[in-house]
Amino acid sequence: MAHASGSSNSRTNSISPSDSISRQGSDPAASQLATRPESYPVEVLWCLGDCRGDPDVGLSASNLSRPQMERAVRHPDGSLITSNEWAAIKASARLIKAELLLLDPPRDQRTHSRRKAKAYFRKYFPKEWEAALLKLEMQQPLLRLCASHWKAEHVLGNTLVCQAKEEKLTNTSDSEGLVNVPSKRKRPTESHRSATRKGKRGKVQDNEEAERTNDGDSTVISNAGKVSAS
Repeated sequence: MAHASGSSNSRTNSISPSDSISRQGSDPAASQLATRPESYPVEVLWCLGDCRGDPDVGLSASNLSRPQMERAVRHPDGSLITSNEWAAIKASARLIKAELLLLDPPRDQRTHSRRKAKAYFRKYFPKEWEAALLKLEMQQPLLRLCASHWKAEHVLGNTLVCQAKEEKLTNTSDSEGLVNVPSKRKRPTESHRSATRKGKRGKVQDNEEAERTNDGDSTVISNAGKVSAS
């Protein structure tokens, strides 16, 4: 079982496609070998598949490809990193994420509605994405202890997913704020109700008078008819 120890450092560079793996030094981890070097224990989790057999990662049966990265990133001896180290890694990832989001969108209009996550940058900005991974690994060397940059990819990818979720929540809140709220109907006052009752009584009286007038007219017409007939 792994234990937390040690610390990590952080440096700042700009994202550039000119970054290369050769700049990462002579450490065997710098070459991102597909097979774990013998100098590292299996607990270092060199390959993503190694997480499935590690009890400290906490993979769920429904999500075997997304380990908890704060528990998957390890020291060279396979021990867990500290909370301060994980905070430093996340801070570096957020800064690099911000640089990626500043990239001008592709000319293809269909891409403008796509979520700016890992798949988006890997397809439309492959060189910038690779440079971002290298930069993150240079700032946080513990992320280099793996094959094919999978640790840096997961950390940066998760950071972009969090950004997309925050934007979605913000857009939802803004749209909800634009919904017209129906105004509450005012309760009628006593004077208003009294006037309404008087108006109704006046209408009833007018109708009764009209009916009596019509009856009278009918009687006159009937009598006039009788006189003419005689």
